[in-house]
Amino acid sequence: MELLRIARDQLTPYDSVVVWNAEAVDASSAGEGFTVALASGETVTTRQILLATGMVDELPETVGVRERWGTGVHHCPYCHGWELRDGHIGILAPGGEPFAELRVTLLRGWSSNLTLLTDGSASLDRPARQRLEALGARIDERRLRAYEDGPDGGYRVCFEDGEELPVAGLFVAPSQHQRSGLAETLGCGLDTAEPNPAPFVVIDSTSGETTVSGVYAAGDLTGPAQSVILAAAGGARAAYFMNHALAAADAQAALTAAGLPAGSDGD
Repeated sequence: MELLRIARDQLTPYDSVVVWNAEAVDASSAGEGFTVALASGETVTTRQILLATGMVDELPETVGVRERWGTGVHHCPYCHGWELRDGHIGILAPGGEPFAELRVTLLRGWSSNLTLLTDGSASLDRPARQRLEALGARIDERRLRAYEDGPDGGYRVCFEDGEELPVAGLFVAPSQHQRSGLAETLGCGLDTAEPNPAPFVVIDSTSGETTVSGVYAAGDLTGPAQSVILAAAGGARAAYFMNHALAAADAQAALTAAGLPAGSDGD
């Protein structure tokens, strides 16, 4: 939230920018642009739209997991692996879900002490178990009761049988869903192919434009590689191409008004 506040503050010098503290609840095509409906009942008309509405993580229901999301519970080995290096790392994969092996593959470079927690009997066939064990993961199929703070800044996994497992941290691979339904409402294409954990908005890899002309998207809603720096880069990229399209359209209008064809060199 602090980064968001700073970003909004840095927009104040620009007379052409208006920041609305409002929720967009609907959007539709309107002539050569779009109309966006706000929860307040107001509407905004615009020539283009940039969707940066993000995703919602569907966290495991284990008591204590949500409360420690971002501190003792993580999803990205690239973001948090270094801090937990050489420690005992827990990987919560209920039922042995499909991303278990991928998490083990990525985390084994940070620690050789990995425990895969399936929170009950795992639906892992023998080859899957053999692969996980060959990669150095112990498989624990006991039911979890809670995830709590432990001594010395660590954490502990509490099982229903009363035993506890000290860990330096816990990794999960949550499913996700779009935070906003605006992309779907506008008719933007969604990528639902496996092994994506969610339906992501399809964009042009160069411009960031969606399958709907004039609608762009940036950030977590466009793919599984999710971080602040990637979201900012995607937003900057989309902004370049949005401005290019607007400038080109305005230039075309000016040339047409002057009776000149687009791309004329004036001869």
